[in-house]
Amino acid sequence: MDGAPQIHTALSWSAQIGRQERSFPFPDPRVKGRVHRALRRSPLQAADVAVAGAPVPFWRDFVAASGPRPTTTRPI
Repeated sequence: MDGAPQIHTALSWSAQIGRQERSFPFPDPRVKGRVHRALRRSPLQAADVAVAGAPVPFWRDFVAASGPRPTTTRPI
């Protein structure tokens, strides 16, 4: 459950940045619904396209780096 709020925030932010980069400077009130749907249906790698209409480099880096955390064990 810890990761859910962060991924929602990151995708919402990616949607707004992606729109700004494509010359749509104003917030889109439909983004909230798109974010919820994209997180339920789309593979995470493609969720940026579902919400912003195009790939967003920040999102691509975010999901690429979100693999399992390495575990380190120390001898006792």
